Amino acid sequence: MLLVSSCSPESTQGEAVKAGDTSQSSGPLPSYRERVSPETRRELDYSANLRKIDPCSLVDLNAAARLGKVKYVGTDSALSDCLIEFDVPKTGADSDAVPGLPQSISVGTRAQDDGNGPRLMTDEGMCHGWVATGQQRRFGAELLGYVLVMSGFQSVRSMRPGCEELSLVIDASRPLISHPGERSASQKLAQAKLPRLDPCGALDVVTAGQKIEVLSAETPYECDFRNAGDYSNQSRFDISFWNAKLAQTPHPADLDPKYTKIRGALSIVEQSAYQCTVNSYVGLDDPTVGRDETSALPQWVDVIKVTGKPESGCTKVVSVATEAVRQYQEAS
Repeated sequence: MLLVSSCSPESTQGEAVKAGDTSQSSGPLPSYRERVSPETRRELDYSANLRKIDPCSLVDLNAAARLGKVKYVGTDSALSDCLIEFDVPKTGADSDAVPGLPQSISVGTRAQDDGNGPRLMTDEGMCHGWVATGQQRRFGAELLGYVLVMSGFQSVRSMRPGCEELSLVIDASRPLISHPGERSASQKLAQAKLPRLDPCGALDVVTAGQKIEVLSAETPYECDFRNAGDYSNQSRFDISFWNAKLAQTPHPADLDPKYTKIRGALSIVEQSAYQCTVNSYVGLDDPTVGRDETSALPQWVDVIKVTGKPESGCTKVVSVATEAVRQYQEAS
């Protein structure tokens, strides 16, 4: 069992994260892990182990198939999740799905017990289930999330959450939770590069020489970080990894002015009053799919998202994104 204790990181107010031109770094730098607390390193190890797990191995597909005809099992937009979609019949001549039937199940999100323990939570047209995994996070037990969405969940005609159906799937899936399959061997998930990588890998360069805090160390595909002791969050950035359907991503030859290139990767840089955001479609030239008939489509693209404080031109966020893209491109 993984035991993670509380952490008291060294707090030294530093300058903002060093986010200059990171593309010309000379030789390998010491790992960012050397500049975080021992507790944070244990949490990072925990997340690294989660990245090896196939979330599709955490659900009993035979039990899911008893809820309806399964048309898709595989990759979801969140790298931690496995998505199961059902073939819901249409209503008459229009294209709306018959309401009140199982539409999809997702599994894979993990959270720390907030004190309410394992449970089913109803929502309008959906049900959230939390199951104990037997693992321990920093401040409490780990829970694994299952979500069932009913067809017509956004319609007043369908208010049934589907917790009865989800409960059956969860009960059948319990024995699988402690013996997950490996992501690298999954026939359902797209075998892309991004899920294998550490989202904090860019910190070797962009925070070189600086004591840092990783606030999302228990989240496998997110790196929310800042300089140690910077409670004003001026040096705070967030790097996260996502999947996007190829049909919903920009075409590689798109010349729309809103797109730019970061180390050759088509990217969107956006600035609002609250933050700067960069989305880099690093896998656009090499979309991936699963390896069996229920996961052959759609094609998926690796996406790196970086956010930070708003500033003119989003220079610092672009610089952090540049290093994250470089790490991706140079990874094997």
